[in-house]
Amino acid sequence: MNEQTIQQDLLAEIALLTRSTLENLNADDSFRENGLDSLSFIALLVFIRKKWGLNFLEKNLSSQDVSSPSALAKKIAQELES
Repeated sequence: MNEQTIQQDLLAEIALLTRSTLENLNADDSFRENGLDSLSFIALLVFIRKKWGLNFLEKNLSSQDVSSPSALAKKIAQELES
């Protein structure tokens, strides 16, 4: 699965969690700027575990990994390749 597809899936889930639209989201903005609070971010991590089988609730993510949806998509793509 490529990074672009992962990013689009993340943005679609963020739109659901924030009751927003894809047009209002920017993959390079922070999660907070995209309307996610800490509880919604946990819900996003649960989505990632269900969709791709990656448990980021137990695995350490760097601040760079969670700086934006595009950065997180890159991390997911790397993890899926390894």
